[in-house]
Amino acid sequence: MNQTCDVRECPLCGTIQYDMLATEYRRAISDDEVEMLGDSLGVSAHSLRRMTIGWAERFNAFSFPMRWPTGEPVPPVVGIRLRCPTTGRKWAVTGSRSGLFIPRPLGESDPLIVTEGPTDCAAVLDLGFEAIGRPSAFGCEDAVRIVATARDVVIVADQGEAGINGAKKLAEWIKRATKSLKVILPPWRKDLREWRKNGASRNSLMEVIEAASPWRGR
Repeated sequence: MNQTCDVRECPLCGTIQYDMLATEYRRAISDDEVEMLGDSLGVSAHSLRRMTIGWAERFNAFSFPMRWPTGEPVPPVVGIRLRCPTTGRKWAVTGSRSGLFIPRPLGESDPLIVTEGPTDCAAVLDLGFEAIGRPSAFGCEDAVRIVATARDVVIVADQGEAGINGAKKLAEWIKRATKSLKVILPPWRKDLREWRKNGASRNSLMEVIEAASPWRGR
């Protein structure tokens, strides 16, 4: 899915400077463009800004940086996810590594919600929770474990076999690092953003979380 591009490179080693590229894209997006995407997705412009959304003119696409937690206040960008504004197609800047979608700032209040993708993460922020997003149903388990250590964590699985199996695998991987852990499904909806778009509130999400049993493993 990656697409070749002449992104910023280090003059010494040729390494792509994703932090610089993400900053360039973030500065290029207008408030009107953020509002437009937020309206179409059913999430707020404020939460999309916290996801450090940008605009990649070369690709005619929205951008979301993927970060790897290192203990720094602002984790470094290791790749950039792109999203077509008309079709919703997703791909990544050439050479991108998979990482987490981490809002700025990421608060310390619990529970920490783990979603799939940056827009589901934005939907959780709208509901008043702290959240991080994975790039897909599988992967980045080590990165999630770093952020989830000693926190109350709730993994939100997308409906479908891949989403459920990916959430279970993640739960097994991080369970010993967390203070508490639950896995939930959005009721009657494909994913959390769709549920939010159709009326989910902070209270309704909290009700689902409180009703779920602690993760005991397979």
